[in-house]
Amino acid sequence: MVRSDFFVLRDARIFGGFRDLRSVLGATPDEEVWVEIETYRDAADSVRVIGDIGKDPEADSLFAQVIQLAAPGVLCPQGNTERVHF
Repeated sequence: MVRSDFFVLRDARIFGGFRDLRSVLGATPDEEVWVEIETYRDAADSVRVIGDIGKDPEADSLFAQVIQLAAPGVLCPQGNTERVHF
């Protein structure tokens, strides 16, 4: 993994035709929404790192602790992205 970046979504000025990401995620005004972006060298690197995490017997309990501390009872959406070049 090259790096992890963390962001907190704030009130946004929304342009016509767009929607606030906080509302898309169903966040209430009093909820804090964090976004973590993990960057890997390439797709093979992400597969290797995630595979290694899956082999670590302590990883499940560590992730459970992080989720409980950061967002008790809250669903944590996850997804993969690919950079778009115009």
